[in-house]
Amino acid sequence: WWEFAFEAGRAWNEPGDGGATRAAIPFALVQRNANCTHNGVLMLLFDDAGAVSQAALQVSGETCHYLQLDLWGTLRATYAPAAVAERDALVAAHRAEVAARMPVRPISALASDHPGVDPEKFAIGAPRGRTAYGVVANGVHYRSGCATRHGEYPFCEMLDLPSYSVAKSAVAGLALMRMEQLHPGVKDLPVGEFAPATGCRTEKWQGVNFLHLLDMATGQHDSPAYMADEDDARVRDFFAPDTHAQRLAFACEAYPRREAPGARWIYHTSDTYLLGTVLQQALRRLPGRERDDVFDDVLWSGVLGPLGLSPTARATRRSYDDARQPFFGWGLTLLSDDIAKLARFLGEQRGRIDGREVLDAVLFDAAMQRDPGNPGLQVGTLERYRYRHGFWARNVQPELGCAQPTWVPFLSGFGGITVAMFPNGVAWYNVADDGLLASIDFAAPAAEAAKFGAYCR
Repeated sequence: WWEFAFEAGRAWNEPGDGGATRAAIPFALVQRNANCTHNGVLMLLFDDAGAVSQAALQVSGETCHYLQLDLWGTLRATYAPAAVAERDALVAAHRAEVAARMPVRPISALASDHPGVDPEKFAIGAPRGRTAYGVVANGVHYRSGCATRHGEYPFCEMLDLPSYSVAKSAVAGLALMRMEQLHPGVKDLPVGEFAPATGCRTEKWQGVNFLHLLDMATGQHDSPAYMADEDDARVRDFFAPDTHAQRLAFACEAYPRREAPGARWIYHTSDTYLLGTVLQQALRRLPGRERDDVFDDVLWSGVLGPLGLSPTARATRRSYDDARQPFFGWGLTLLSDDIAKLARFLGEQRGRIDGREVLDAVLFDAAMQRDPGNPGLQVGTLERYRYRHGFWARNVQPELGCAQPTWVPFLSGFGGITVAMFPNGVAWYNVADDGLLASIDFAAPAAEAAKFGAYCR
């Protein structure tokens, strides 16, 4: 039921430990085949001869809407001293990654660094629902503490944060934009010719292309009501299976054709998963790339790696069969520095790394609401929300008193995860899991961010 993620902790000596070394290791329990993440710390003592104490563990916080609990106790431990292969290289890589993190200051420092800005306006929702939040401004990451039910988490910089559907933007959206830049025309490829399942080769898939999948506008659905299909009980048949074939069958066959593609937004994680599948197939049809992986060899090598994301973000959730299909619509795990870098890349850096464009500029600008005449498809009956190329957008005109509609692009994940890029280059994120509107309504942060520089249209 559970898998483990381990992060870099501390090892030190204390008087009274008889010459043994004390270690504290941050770790996370990650729900198998899902994204729920419970963070804890493991502590033990060991010496060079192989002696080791029992290991004490404590878990007092998580980002998981449907399962919240404390865990604590002791475990039997064994220790077999041995040489570590490529030890020096691993240590050097870790030190380089830490050194390359964005400068971090406490969120309270916003008040002194930017007089007139109220840090409390960036803390939304109930404290018990929040895991962490932060602001990225002028190259500095202003970060909250990492409160748990029993005090502050001692390794806030190493706290594992699930993406959930933030991955629909940061993985699916950026992967298609990267592929389109490298191989123009990929976005227009027909789904039916690249999906390795008979269910996607039927008449209902005629005219549906890769970009329609990213926009969740295939013309196929049961109900047009907001989130009705995604919240239906039968979606368990998509999320529960271990194998790629089972998920792919659902994605291809679950919904009937109701209208022309491109006309209406209907939220389907299965669409985003199918996009990952067809992108993988399109990549592997290129000469010499028959064994390449769209996450590893396109997204990571071309975008996320050069952006300097952590080893934590290097591994995405995948199917458990030989296909090892990346989920695309959920399944990434991030550190707070990863979120800050992503937000700065999408906003202030305008999709560039060291001044170099790494994404298709037309698709990216549209997703970031830089094409005023085409903000995307309306989200259900919510007139002030749009969805464009894997990214959400909200019109904050009423909150800011703008003369014209002012769209703020953002990424959104299950339970209360939001990453917003304001048009003045400031970004804000909140990781929460109570599922309440108060934890996702970023009206107050939007207004406070405008104090860094007006961005009304």
